[in-house]
Amino acid sequence: MGFDPFRQFKYSEHSQIGKYNVCRCIDEYLDFARTPLKPNTYKVYEDRLHLFKRNLLDEGIDHKRLDQVSKDNIFDFVTSYKANRGWENKTYNHYLQPL
Repeated sequence: MGFDPFRQFKYSEHSQIGKYNVCRCIDEYLDFARTPLKPNTYKVYEDRLHLFKRNLLDEGIDHKRLDQVSKDNIFDFVTSYKANRGWENKTYNHYLQPL
């Protein structure tokens, strides 16, 4: 069974606690995923999720709780990077996968 942050961290019980913001959840997931994922798969997820975290910081929304991050936040990130970095559709879709 895959990683489920709601089950793993009982997120709904802690949704008002600041330490469970989206960046903290990404870090927790990467710590968890280091062991079960193959090294190359982990590196891909790590790179993509760190890029997303940097985008959240740049946009000033890194303080949001996981349940406050919207589809629009995610699509704004990938759409912006697709345009600015000349991503092909395949690359765009690959960045959506871990998010």
